[in-house]
Amino acid sequence: CIRDRALVAALNKDTDQHDRFEINEEKTREGLFKVFPNPARDIIILELTPPSESGHVVIEIYNLMGQNLINKNLESKPQYQLDLTGLQNGVYLLKVTHGKTPAFKKLIKQ
Repeated sequence: CIRDRALVAALNKDTDQHDRFEINEEKTREGLFKVFPNPARDIIILELTPPSESGHVVIEIYNLMGQNLINKNLESKPQYQLDLTGLQNGVYLLKVTHGKTPAFKKLIKQ
């Protein structure tokens, strides 16, 4: 999605960290997961589509400065519940990796 690539480009531009996002559009799976509700308040549900083929899933949330705020390495299951109460209201990038290919979605916290 063009909007998601623009969000990642903004993260790359604004961050001075060494870990920069590099997305190969051909390798990124857009339908890897669903997240709801979005916009969210305190809790989100993340649903893998299809369920993970590997033994673990990595869920990361980045702010628009490119800082990693949440990093969870979890056992594979079809659905996860994440608590966002520690995050300020705003726009975030949600990155989910299961298997070898990451997927990204914009997440809004109200």
